[in-house]
Amino acid sequence: MRDILQYFDTITGIVEHGAVESLDVAYDPRAMTLGNVSGVLYLQDGSRLEFRELVAIRSRRPAKLRYRYQYVRAGEALFRYDNVGHHPGVSSHPHHKHVGRHILPATEPSLAQVLEEAVRLMQESRNGKPRPAKRRRQTTRKK
Repeated sequence: MRDILQYFDTITGIVEHGAVESLDVAYDPRAMTLGNVSGVLYLQDGSRLEFRELVAIRSRRPAKLRYRYQYVRAGEALFRYDNVGHHPGVSSHPHHKHVGRHILPATEPSLAQVLEEAVRLMQESRNGKPRPAKRRRQTTRKK
């Protein structure tokens, strides 16, 4: 991977997942090898996956300096992964997962892995037809 724009292209491919009904994603390149990507992916049942990454390209590989992925359904956060250092007692510090009031050890996930986990939870809880789309697809890239 040469630069942050190639990484952003990878993210674009991930968020075009079939279970994503609509999205709002912003790409913010800070330098050739550094940038932020953040957004909200709205799934077919009305739940959403919120995410934010600060990524540097090092030795032709993306390195997440900061990340946060949160899955929300009916106004309640079902889980959140992040690498903020506020739980030093977790064996995987700074990486961890919030599930309810529990803080669990976790390895650094990819956006694709977190999206698949959210889709799996959505499918497990589904008890009717998908909700019709009400939001439009939107992607922005700062120059």
